[in-house]
Amino acid sequence: MNFDELKCRAKEHPTGKWAEGFFRKVSESSGLIYTGDWRECVQVALETVCRVTPFKAIDKILIHEGDLVELRRMTPSIPGGWALPPVSGEVKLQEGCWCVDTGTELITLFQEIDQWEIAGNIHDDPVKETA
Repeated sequence: MNFDELKCRAKEHPTGKWAEGFFRKVSESSGLIYTGDWRECVQVALETVCRVTPFKAIDKILIHEGDLVELRRMTPSIPGGWALPPVSGEVKLQEGCWCVDTGTELITLFQEIDQWEIAGNIHDDPVKETA
């Protein structure tokens, strides 16, 4: 098992900086992210905890739950290709499957097929439209 796939990220309390590591809930409103060994941890707000997915964006950065992603699709079957409408939405775990919620549909997040770009996340850019 790759332990990188068990990592989370969340916003430190009270600084609001992102921290990455292994998460542990300590109360109804906060938790800890262990950023190094078991002695190195920061307090984080529970509402900002985002689990890592096993998928990477086009720039090789891991995609997290709550990321706002966009897919610009090209079909190369015609010389020069032609563009399909872009798809964008929020990354969510639905019934055990990582998906992109566009607001009107759920699209399965497959690394082998799609080339996703991270446009932001729901905690830093909450007013951004996801459809």
